[in-house]
Amino acid sequence: QMRGVRESHSRTWTSNWRGNYENDPQLRAEFLETARSRSDH
Repeated sequence: QMRGVRESHSRTWTSNWRGNYENDPQLRAEFLETARSRSDH
């Protein structure tokens, strides 16, 4: 069994929220939803 970056089709996500995104979970969720929908195209 493979792990980490050696695993096929693996993804790594690192985030550091600043400004309004840091303190507003709903705003973060809206941003992430928009980013996900754009990456599907």
